[in-house]
Amino acid sequence: MKTKLSLASFLTVVGLGFMFVCSNATAQSVTKVMDMNWAAGGGGGSFGPKGRLVPVGTNYWFLTENGGVFGFGGAFSFDPVANTQTEISSLGLDANTPYGSFTIADGKAWFTTTRGGAGDKGALSYIDTNSPGAPTSVFSFPNNNNAPGQANCGDSPRCTPVLIGNELWMLSSLGGSNSGGALIKYNLTNGVMTSVHHFTLNNGRLPFGSLVKQGDAYYFTTHEGGTNVGSGFPNGAGTMSRLTFDGLGNPIVTKLIDMPIGITGFPDGDVCSVGTNHLYFVANGNTANPGSLIRYDIANNTWSNMFSFSSATKTNLGASPNAATPVHVEGNLYFATMNGGTSDRGALLKFSIAENTMTKIANFIGGGNAESLGSRPQYQSGTYVPGTNNCDKKIYMFAFRGGANGPSATGNGTLFTINLGQPVVSVSNSSFTAKSLSWRGGYPPFAVQSATNVVSPVWVTEATGLTTNSITVNSTSSQKFYRVSASCQ
Repeated sequence: MKTKLSLASFLTVVGLGFMFVCSNATAQSVTKVMDMNWAAGGGGGSFGPKGRLVPVGTNYWFLTENGGVFGFGGAFSFDPVANTQTEISSLGLDANTPYGSFTIADGKAWFTTTRGGAGDKGALSYIDTNSPGAPTSVFSFPNNNNAPGQANCGDSPRCTPVLIGNELWMLSSLGGSNSGGALIKYNLTNGVMTSVHHFTLNNGRLPFGSLVKQGDAYYFTTHEGGTNVGSGFPNGAGTMSRLTFDGLGNPIVTKLIDMPIGITGFPDGDVCSVGTNHLYFVANGNTANPGSLIRYDIANNTWSNMFSFSSATKTNLGASPNAATPVHVEGNLYFATMNGGTSDRGALLKFSIAENTMTKIANFIGGGNAESLGSRPQYQSGTYVPGTNNCDKKIYMFAFRGGANGPSATGNGTLFTINLGQPVVSVSNSSFTAKSLSWRGGYPPFAVQSATNVVSPVWVTEATGLTTNSITVNSTSSQKFYRVSASCQ
């Protein structure tokens, strides 16, 4: 068993019974796992990853916007043990240039593309997970739009399909009867695509993300539209809406908020659910006001700007979180910006919900550098892996460009991990009259030990296997030292 422990701070209490020291576990770090490996000339390989890793068996699958034999993108499998990638299939004229991720349904890995198909406006396709090979396209945008029962389904979807019952629900970012995109569904049984809702200027247009489930509803943003229009925002500053179903199963689309012009305009990507009442999402803003992090309160139908990106904070905290979907892990949101940082190629950030603080974890730099974590992350999210026994927790995330391979100015992109480690264990409260000790951070199980001095300490175990972060201690000594450790196997 490996115990992560260091003596971080002391508090001496003379005559009242005890003194404690808390352990300081490993800090978070960022590690590049692999570089995308495409080389021009028809050899295949990965280039320009977007979306996130999706578990398929013991591996993870992902999509790239570019690369493959034809340069139109590809599907790949990542082995987390060997940290290697294998090309499953190159994308071609039937379906290419994906922005989203796979959804696994009915033994198939489903995905959408923004180009390809008979109309070169995208497709809905799948790859058989049991016998991976070339993708099969089942619907072409907008060529099928005049087919009976499949009219006005929009085009160029940038979303990940969402399985609701026996149907895949999607958002097309363009087209439809109002040229602002559409909400559509594909029936897995009969293979029919149905238009459900068409976006208009006042109710939001150009959805650049996916549906996200929270409770009995599904939430999404639109990049433009809404009632707030003005200079630089002629088509509106964007909206957030909700999909629900009535007692008969009929869909209802409700606009919830109109984003104001300025730093909170142009929301991109998917929302991130935190608890039962809050949704977080990013807005890309514009050049003068390069984006923000927004929190939506479901119960009160209100929203708050939690953090504003600006030219003043661009180097330290990045700018333009272009279609980034925050990943929530234990009270923190992790996401990346496309610009800013020390090289103006993006920054990796952590937002503490409890402390309402934004911290930069890493900078992204250009391509042609073996040490580069990547560059220009966009349309990305992360995949949280909880590890074993509360140890080795991490988030896998893509950078769209950068890394060691490809043109030195840009690079082919990377896959990296945010290694969460064990949070610092620090004393949050102690009551010397009640002789209680509590702490925060770390992952259980905890162990508490004591000693009567720290010059030549003899540590005595007070308790082990604790699953909570507090303990009542008994002490008759005039002074005593306590330490708390969090263990990993």
